Amino acid sequence: MGYRPSPTAARLSGVAALFVAFGALLTAESSDLSRRQAGVIALAFGLMMIALHVVVLRTRAGEGRPSDASLAALAAAVTVPPGLIALLWDSGIGNASAILFFGFSRDGTGNGLLASAAVFAVAYALGRDARWLLVAPLALVGGIEVHLLGNGQITSFGSGSWTRFLFLLAATAALAALASRVPAAERHNLLLAAAVLVPFTFISYPSGGASVARDVIGAALLAGLTLVTWRRVTPGIGVATVLLATFEVTSVSAHGRSLGPAVLFAAAGVALLLAGGLLGGPRVSEPS
Repeated sequence: MGYRPSPTAARLSGVAALFVAFGALLTAESSDLSRRQAGVIALAFGLMMIALHVVVLRTRAGEGRPSDASLAALAAAVTVPPGLIALLWDSGIGNASAILFFGFSRDGTGNGLLASAAVFAVAYALGRDARWLLVAPLALVGGIEVHLLGNGQITSFGSGSWTRFLFLLAATAALAALASRVPAAERHNLLLAAAVLVPFTFISYPSGGASVARDVIGAALLAGLTLVTWRRVTPGIGVATVLLATFEVTSVSAHGRSLGPAVLFAAAGVALLLAGGLLGGPRVSEPS
């Protein structure tokens, strides 16, 4: 009796083949395609992947997260934003920015990310895959952040701005608050999105050189991230926590031989250990 591949395996291979074909097309025609044409192709491919994702989820409801639907969603997540950014590109001199050797339009990037957030929100509404609640908030916050840069370069995210710092702080708090009101799968993705934003919130604090205020804020953010994600730490949240701790250590090192930061973090560490040992950590009631 011959081997017959399952429909899931066939669809999974089909999505992978289409993704390779998409990349090969852009590579082969890169010299002949305009920015707008490349954007149309990327956006059309991403929307097609979202449609496939939704169809698979709806026709196979109750089977969890089919791998072919997950791969289609991933392909959409990495092609929709570039496609929209290319289509919404603003070539004005005042909006020019650069990353390495590549030129970018700040307004086009911001508008493309905002539009991507709307597309991802619609994808979540149609398919109810909670992982869209990770990329949609990040695209939304990223789009607003790019617009808040004003005349700054896209590469100046860490230069510091009260407006951006307060916005990121509010966005992080809003995501954490919303996460406490939704089912477990949605909560995990919203918490991960909030955790990803925390390190960028810290480096957006406006200060130059050594700053005790920045160190205290970093310690507060680190403690808050630890408490909010207590017993829910995943690899993604762990990476965000380590990144925030790295930024904080870098900030503390600016004080040179001062013992103040060491005493501050020693006190914070002891307090967290006592809270974990004596209180058992915050109790979270899981939905039935």
